[in-house]
Amino acid sequence: MKRFCLVCLILCMLFLMTVGCSPSQNDETAAGNTSENNETAAENTSGNNETAAENTSGNNETVAENTSGNNKTVVGNTSGNIHNGGCAAILDDWIYFQYNNNSLWAMKLDGSECHKIYDGAAIYDVNVVGDWIYFNNLSGIYAIKTDESELRQITDERAHYGDMTVVDDWIYYANYSDDGMIYAVKTDGSNLQKLNGAESYSINVVGDRIFYCNSDDHSTIYSMKTDGSDEHKLNNDMSDSINVLENQIYYCNYSDRRKIYVMNTDGSDNRKLNDDSSSYINVAGDLIYYINDSDGGKLYVMKTDGSENHKLNDDQTWHLNIAGDWIFYIQDTHSRYDQIHRGDTYIMKTDGSNRTIIYDFIK
Repeated sequence: MKRFCLVCLILCMLFLMTVGCSPSQNDETAAGNTSENNETAAENTSGNNETAAENTSGNNETVAENTSGNNKTVVGNTSGNIHNGGCAAILDDWIYFQYNNNSLWAMKLDGSECHKIYDGAAIYDVNVVGDWIYFNNLSGIYAIKTDESELRQITDERAHYGDMTVVDDWIYYANYSDDGMIYAVKTDGSNLQKLNGAESYSINVVGDRIFYCNSDDHSTIYSMKTDGSDEHKLNNDMSDSINVLENQIYYCNYSDRRKIYVMNTDGSDNRKLNDDSSSYINVAGDLIYYINDSDGGKLYVMKTDGSENHKLNDDQTWHLNIAGDWIFYIQDTHSRYDQIHRGDTYIMKTDGSNRTIIYDFIK
């Protein structure tokens, strides 16, 4: 009898131990599931971060708008270059440029290894993203590989001259076939969409916003999101040649005899920077390059605060583009407003030295 009672006691103890262990096992199972979920989430997050890093790294750091790193967009050229015809763009240690509007070339930053990439007609708005060069011509928007291995047409609608910008895998442009209204299309030609209903020019894409001059509202500056929403007016000046950098908008104020002004990207703190009649401004870093029409269309430069204003050369200038420490420009031998009769293309250092006709590089 005592043995029977002892056996019953042992069985009861085992039962209680089993019941006591069950929550611990469930906790372990739950912990295991949580750990697995966390590991999966970590893998997914890591994968997304790696993808983002791949999409945004490896691009030119010399041009202000061609930045690399996480959470930063890759822009194919600066707004100042694009509004001056997009004659030259820089990526890593290469400069890609058009010559005489009918051929596309590449050369190293030091001017070496200059070679032709493409022959075509009316090449403008050169952008470089990754291993693709994008450009605008009379029959549409095109892309060619930097190694010349592939050429493709993206749209059969051309952009307005000086108004096509490539940002990551999107192209934003003023559609010549639709009265200059802003369109967006993927770099593979898909997902074409119209973004606004006004004739627009001087397009700048910065972050998730597009800044532009609205021709239908006296050429005042507007801003909207890259999907076309949240459109609003920023100033009341007749404006041109807008350059948006670091939360500042630089522009030529046609309401004040084309003097250069600057304001914040929300339209506040609008102020004048110079007293020259100016055009075709190109902002690079802390410098503003511009054509001084008060001095016969010669090339000038000043700080972004308006100080240290001085002349760089005595040429009448057209198509002012900055690539690294080089300035590409056309010496105007006729009228800068006559796009048929223009002079030779020159290249010089940003301090005005080493002025050379571009033909000496490509011959």
